[in-house]
Amino acid sequence: MSDTTYQSKVYHKQGGDEEVVASGGQITVESGGAIDVESGGSLKIAGTAINATAAQLNTVSVPASGVEVVTETNVILAAESGKTFFLNAAAGFQSTLPAPAAGLRFTFIVKTAPTSNGYTIVTNGTTQKVLKGLCVIAADAIGDVSAGGTTATFVHNQALAGDRIDMICDGTIWYMVGYAQVTAAITITGE
Repeated sequence: MSDTTYQSKVYHKQGGDEEVVASGGQITVESGGAIDVESGGSLKIAGTAINATAAQLNTVSVPASGVEVVTETNVILAAESGKTFFLNAAAGFQSTLPAPAAGLRFTFIVKTAPTSNGYTIVTNGTTQKVLKGLCVIAADAIGDVSAGGTTATFVHNQALAGDRIDMICDGTIWYMVGYAQVTAAITITGE
């Protein structure tokens, strides 16, 4: 004889089009499984609709590591948004930003001062003059500024360990602030 007192904690609500997960219930998505909210559908947390797109949610999620020590040419992915890159090669190298997208942000910090070539950070596409910002230099010296360039450079034999550039994108423009110990340590070019 079956137990008629058993109540499932996950069930289809009678008389309606609703699945219910009662207190203590759980839905498990196994490896390879997925929950897909189609166009026009919605996802809510505590009754509040989440209006962000999947791309926006992916942009704000910082990778588990959050930090990467880089020693060679680096093509940065949008999914790496929020990451700090420690630049670690005396010979320098190029880092290429992903296509502009709202909310993308990256930090670049000199770990090893470049001596034979600089560390360059370039926008996605050589004609996209979408890098704007300024450099703050120790001792109130005047640093470089840009109203629209394509490349930020930690200059060899000028940039020192600890110099940094912070970048954030509004969807079209990359806004940057560079911090350096020496006036000529950071340049913004391609204007």
